[in-house]
Amino acid sequence: MLKRVDTIILGATALGLGYAHGGGDVLILEKGELMAPEFTATFRPIAAETFEDCALLRALTAAGTVRPGAIDTLSLTPPLSRFVLAERIPVHLRVRVVSCTKDADGWTVETITNEGLTAYTCATLIDTDASAHPEKLSAAPVSLTVLVSGCTEAELEPLLRENPERITAHPGWREGEWHVAYHAPAKTGADELRAGLIAAWERAFPNGECRISHMALSAHHHLPQENAVQESGICYHAGAAYTDPIAAFCAGGRMKKGESGA
Repeated sequence: MLKRVDTIILGATALGLGYAHGGGDVLILEKGELMAPEFTATFRPIAAETFEDCALLRALTAAGTVRPGAIDTLSLTPPLSRFVLAERIPVHLRVRVVSCTKDADGWTVETITNEGLTAYTCATLIDTDASAHPEKLSAAPVSLTVLVSGCTEAELEPLLRENPERITAHPGWREGEWHVAYHAPAKTGADELRAGLIAAWERAFPNGECRISHMALSAHHHLPQENAVQESGICYHAGAAYTDPIAAFCAGGRMKKGESGA
């Protein structure tokens, strides 16, 4: 099956969502199940003095996900998904990119889903999550994040002291909540990540002193933040190169306007 669109964006990053929100014949292909996974899959607390005004900020503020100076990443997914539906941003989830090739007529993107193989053709191809650049993914360090509730920094100290190179912790949105990340080298699999984190946790807390309340659905790749045009000609715009989803969303909108000459 061959489908034609003007622009294909790889990755439902906040940057990609902002670009697609600008309208036009655009389609986002996301390999995972989450919108803006560079934020929603990490639980990391987000703080800023101000957030740039835009449709996404107003929607998240109305949902209670944004308060002055902070964004609650734990509750980000539901209102973000509702926003994408309400704004009719075209996103296909759980789509794996098999290949991207270019000829005189433009790009051909071959994908695979549970429903089988689908090929798309487009004039413009924008990669925001390195789906078209496997060399970036294979070289990127990974981490698995969890939320811990009802613990103090002192209570987490045994975990951090025994794993200074592997584990970091930052205060979360709510009092007594901590975002804890287990870091691993490139090419570490999800099962290995989970096993490593759980083993470190059990060594530090043999009696269950601190408990994990939420675990990320998938590993987070720490992709390079610079934008670069690869030899393949596919422009890589790092979706993770922004401190918060609002900034990334607005940057995507400006990118779209810049290309259209608006």
